[in-house]
Amino acid sequence: MTASRQGEAHAALATVQARSARHFVLLMIVLTFAVSAPLLTLHTSFGDDWAWVWVHHWQGAAGIQQKMWEVAHPGYGPVLNLFFWLGGDSASSVARLAAILLHLANGWLLWRIFAGARGRWSLAATISALYLTAPFLGNLRPTLSHA
Repeated sequence: MTASRQGEAHAALATVQARSARHFVLLMIVLTFAVSAPLLTLHTSFGDDWAWVWVHHWQGAAGIQQKMWEVAHPGYGPVLNLFFWLGGDSASSVARLAAILLHLANGWLLWRIFAGARGRWSLAATISALYLTAPFLGNLRPTLSHA
């Protein structure tokens, strides 16, 4: 076999490996969404989220921003206010949807970053799959603490 034929065969194999790895990552994204989708049907808050519902109900957006300043997290105030603006008293549903979508997007972003590193397709797919399954491995899925 000539060197050019070997090069072509190697390039074809690399293309097949890249396509397979990409399909694997897409499958992991679909599976992660399918497992996370039932969380979108919940209309409840977890942990300290009830406190923010209470503050929003009685003090409005200004109350949330004030409380965030008091606990030294002023940057979170606008984000929480955005979720309450979009979701009203069920802001946790909107926040959960945003967390799931951002988690899936970050899984794809990890794939793109590591796949670009010298064609390490299997490494990139493994890192992305581990990231996408991390909330389930750490038993954090109900709280979306990973997001």
